This record gives sequence, structure tokens and C-alpha cells, in this order.
Amino acid sequence: MPSASSTQNRPTQATLLARALRLRCPACGQGRIFNGWFRMNDPCPQCGRRFNRAPGYLLGSIYFNYGVTAVLVTAAYFAGYFSEALSSDQLLAVLAVFSIVFPMWFFRYARALWIAFDERWDPWPNDQERRQIERERADNVASG
Repeated sequence: MPSASSTQNRPTQATLLARALRLRCPACGQGRIFNGWFRMNDPCPQCGRRFNRAPGYLLGSIYFNYGVTAVLVTAAYFAGYFSEALSSDQLLAVLAVFSIVFPMWFFRYARALWIAFDERWDPWPNDQERRQIERERADNVASG
């Protein structure tokens, strides 16, 4: 259970959301999550927070990206179908292009939002990660 002091220092949900939408580290708000379009910084260049906490950790962002895309395409399909502004073939073409382009654009935001949501519910580092960091530091001291 988190201590009272650790919960007082945690960013609010609104702060985490704002940091994610700016593609910034959820912990410090300063470091950039991405270095380029698809390449992530790991750890945060400012505070050292690890963005990829474990193998498979970021898979949730793929589901999130897919869900947002599916909801938008479905809503656009029904809006286009009932408005009859486009023919069925035109609507299909527009939505097919959107279904390819939007997830690539939204990729970074989906990951940033996933990391921010996780920071809210399981702040980094948890006890297991803290022990791993201590082991890595001890190994670095012993080898260097």
C-alpha cells in the first residue's frame, strides 16, 4: 500500500492526461517519451523513469489504439451511410485510408496515454522494479 507521502506527490489524472497529450514523461512532465516518430526514449532522459517496464508492457497501447480507431471508423461509417454525402464506394475508400493513416498517427498518443494511465494506477517504480534497479546498480558498481 502506498504511503501518504508517495500519494501526495503523485500527479493528478488531469496532469497525467496533459503530459500524455504533450508526449511527455508522466512522472516528471519534462522528458520526451519519443525520440523521432516511432522510436521511444527509454528511460526518460530527465528523471530516469522507464517507459517500457517489462516485455509485453506496451501491448495495451495497441489495444487502445485499435479501440479508438474502431470506434471512430464505426461512427464515421454510420454518419456517412445515413447522410448519403458519399457513395458506398467513396465512403469505403475514405474509411480504408483513415483506418491505415490514423493508427500510425495516433500510435505515439496511444502509447503515451497507456503509460500515463499506468502511472496513475501503478506508479513507477513499484517494489519489484525498485529491487531490480538496486540489483542493476550493484552489478554496475561491482563491474565498474
